[in-house]
Amino acid sequence: SFPTRRSSDPGVSKDAGIPTSWDLMLKTAGLLYAAETAKFDPNIDLEKWFIKSKYSKMTYSELMEKIYPKISDQKSFLKQFIGKYKFGESHKGIAELARRGIIRAIITTNFDNYAEKALEEIGLDVQVISTVDDLKNSEPLIHCKAIRIYKPHGTLDRGALKNTPKDLEKLDAPFEDELVKVINDHGLIILGYSGRDPCIQELIKKQEVRHYPSFWINLKEPEEIGRASCRER
Repeated sequence: SFPTRRSSDPGVSKDAGIPTSWDLMLKTAGLLYAAETAKFDPNIDLEKWFIKSKYSKMTYSELMEKIYPKISDQKSFLKQFIGKYKFGESHKGIAELARRGIIRAIITTNFDNYAEKALEEIGLDVQVISTVDDLKNSEPLIHCKAIRIYKPHGTLDRGALKNTPKDLEKLDAPFEDELVKVINDHGLIILGYSGRDPCIQELIKKQEVRHYPSFWINLKEPEEIGRASCRER
């Protein structure tokens, strides 16, 4: 499954109260207002100001790049707002599918570790692949006895994140090759994901093998990229 990172989509983590990317963008309103305004109004409605500002037209990744160009600052910001929750019902549902043997791997663009926690809560072993080194040091998926979680944009717990427009243009070649193989060799359920990240779009474009069906589960129509690859439900 591909949990979402886009503000306007429901996402897997939303029911746990975890902020969406839009929520995170709103968290920056005070900082942006202070930088833009010579005289700070303590009574300003920051959410209304943000919605009317040029910043609301930016994507989450564009805004993060503008405010926090350093990875360390991005991680500090994200840990402050998404690192304090418990996994939600959607995470539990995914974990139950894994327990029943229906899914064996998850691909997520989320940085948090709530999917991992939900799996571990019911006694499942988890293997996280978030870097090329992780990939090089792991067995092929077919031989992996744990539930594998691919995190192509990184994980908040360690290492760098792919969190800016340039970062999201392209995955490292070994990671892309691995994920293309995974979605070619298995059925694919895309859950709560908008499909807007260019590097993930490339993966779906490269899905060629049709041994198993693919489903795009979303409350609205997927982007054009998904229509040729997935059955809408």
